[in-house]
Amino acid sequence: GTAPVPGADSAIRFYELKETRPEVKEDGNVDHYELNLINRVAAGDWLGEKTDPTDGFPGRTVKGSVLMPSKGKDLPLFYDRNTVREMHQDGKTTLYARINGAVHYDGGRIGVSNHFEIDGNVGFKTGNIDFDGFITIKGTIEDGFSVSAAKDIEILGDYGVGTVKEINSSQGSIYIKGGIAGKNRAVIRSKKDIFTKFVSDTVILCDGSVHIGFYCLNSKVRAKEVILDSARGQIIGGTIDADIRVVASTVGSVSEVRTCISVAGFDRALLKSSLERTEADIERMRTGLARAKQEVSAYGNVKELTREQVLAYEKIRDEYFAIRDRLKSLEEERKALTGYLKAHGEGEISILKKVYPNTRLEIKKIAREITAPAMSISFYEQDGEIKEL
Repeated sequence: GTAPVPGADSAIRFYELKETRPEVKEDGNVDHYELNLINRVAAGDWLGEKTDPTDGFPGRTVKGSVLMPSKGKDLPLFYDRNTVREMHQDGKTTLYARINGAVHYDGGRIGVSNHFEIDGNVGFKTGNIDFDGFITIKGTIEDGFSVSAAKDIEILGDYGVGTVKEINSSQGSIYIKGGIAGKNRAVIRSKKDIFTKFVSDTVILCDGSVHIGFYCLNSKVRAKEVILDSARGQIIGGTIDADIRVVASTVGSVSEVRTCISVAGFDRALLKSSLERTEADIERMRTGLARAKQEVSAYGNVKELTREQVLAYEKIRDEYFAIRDRLKSLEEERKALTGYLKAHGEGEISILKKVYPNTRLEIKKIAREITAPAMSISFYEQDGEIKEL
């Protein structure tokens, strides 16, 4: 006899969000600081697809009786029906954007969020901007004006921004392609990360990591981490306050401008314990997600659902989305904790090339004054003292 060949389940793939990672280019003439922050799509753009499940192939017993195969499961496509539409053709269901906007995922459900795009500058023609979504500004923000958004903000003008009143993202990240020359008036706030080419005379308040391409001059920066991405990134003057670490090629200057860097530090044992709990929670969530997905897919081959089945399906579907949201949050937390634990000791200031005199370094309230130039050195806290690497 021959065994039946079971049908294949439907195969699903979705639009992949671009990884948020700055790219520094130094060609000798113009320094570029490029980043893909917002995943923009236009109405009609492809967002995902699902192939139909197959029936499989029957088998036969040695006496010639037919053995029917099990059909593949018709897995559901989850998407926001207000912003995404589907079209079925030739055994494939394809998802397309209904509107122009920014791709986002709410749990396992793909959708297109509100995206406000300003073709020029924010200024007297537009007034101050306060938007519940994503914002792209192709020009700049003129002096004295402010921009606030719930989600990510990107400012793509080559010359960056000057003495803006405030730029604030309450839930997302901020990318300023051309840098910030704040003249001691600009304030930049972000719930997540901030990416910019340079910072001068500006206040930055960030709950995540601040990535600066080339230099930070006479500014006040508060963040989890402050990273100068270029191989010649400089911190000159001002104050830097971080929780975990600060990384730059050069700190201070030949003219010995007063420069202060402080790292609050952390408890490595507590951070490791938090990472272990997070990893355990992730495993538990994955188990719950697999169970919920199996229950959801069980409804895939039912052609007509009763009212009770519809209610049960909606309940397990909502549970599936809730688990996906929680799992995504936990995975982001794990990534951050893993990154923090890569710091030496329990707080680190890493200087890749040179640190100049009149620089004050502080880790866990233990201060070190730099009185002579030092090359390629890292300072970290361990056992109650600052050590060098």
